[in-house]
Parts: sequence; structure tokens; C-alpha cells
Amino acid sequence: MQIGGKGQFTITAKYDEIVEPKKIVYQADLGFGVTRVLVEFFEQGDRTKVVLTQEGFPDDFLSQTVSHGTTESLDKLESILAREAQVRQ
Repeated sequence: MQIGGKGQFTITAKYDEIVEPKKIVYQADLGFGVTRVLVEFFEQGDRTKVVLTQEGFPDDFLSQTVSHGTTESLDKLESILAREAQVRQ
């Protein structure tokens, strides 16, 4: 993962639970700490709300760094999905 201004990171994960289409739970090894990640999906009409919860960070700096990277990744995903929706119209 490349986080703008923060550097490049390698992340590995082990899935603990996948419940389609409601949630994904996994343990992410960030190389310098392991965090539990819960991703929940909620239908909202023709849209889907995604709630991502992470716990187990050893300090605030790492928590903020991962939060920034996650937000950046989700923003990019939103942009890609928006372009795909336009192509399909």
C-alpha cells in the first residue's frame, strides 16, 4: 500500500469471517502491529453504506496513519465505482 507522504507498506491479512452480504472480519498484520478489522455493509436504497472498524493499534500515530491510508483507498474506490456507473449508463 502506498500512502501519500507517508511511504509504502506491506500488509498481510487472515480472514476470520465472511458473511455475504453483511460483513467481513479479518486480522491485518501491518508488519509492526496486528489489528482486527470489521467491515460492515448496510443497504440504503440503491446505495450501500460501508462501516469499517479497526482495533488493536499500539499507538495513536499508527492509528492515524492507517486511518489516512484507509480513507484514501476508499476515496479511490468510490471514484472507480462512479466511473464504472457512468460507463454502464
